[in-house]
Amino acid sequence: MSDSEGLPAEDERPALGDAETRVSIERQRRRQRRLDAAMLFGVAALVTLTVVFHDSFGAFFALGGIPVYLGILLSRRHASVRAAERILREYPWRRYGYRLERQGEGVRATLRLVLLDPVTKRAIGSYVGVARYLFDAAGNPRSELVLFAGNPVYGGVLRLPDGAEFNVFKRVKIPRHTDTEEEAARARRARIARG
Repeated sequence: MSDSEGLPAEDERPALGDAETRVSIERQRRRQRRLDAAMLFGVAALVTLTVVFHDSFGAFFALGGIPVYLGILLSRRHASVRAAERILREYPWRRYGYRLERQGEGVRATLRLVLLDPVTKRAIGSYVGVARYLFDAAGNPRSELVLFAGNPVYGGVLRLPDGAEFNVFKRVKIPRHTDTEEEAARARRARIARG
């Protein structure tokens, strides 16, 4: 993000040089390793069941269980640590206001995170797939501010100022905008922009 947007310099912190960030990344990496180990153990157990029950109907259920099991575990997998590190290498943390918007009704309802300029309070980016750590059980935001490293046009890494959890958000539909060549190259290096 360019400094021309008028964000105060004191609101910027180096992302990968920050001790809190390193702890968060390491915690996320350990969580990912545990999930990967659970995935391998579960698949090995289902394959073993298939071998044991090779002549019965149980083999059919064991083989059918592998993709279901992997699907459940992959849906719980957190944002890629490598993707977060790429973004944090290119962009500093900046503080933004935010709001959560509910779209739709009932089962089809989704939450959208809207980043707000800290000075003007106008919306500068919105993302679908809001992480649970951003709001409490009643659906209220846990904080008035979030730390965001990235370019609001394309996406980035998001976490609460006092939280360890983070998520990588990328926009599916990029709005029309103007970018300097330097900013576009930065977004491509972070792999939040296509092209």
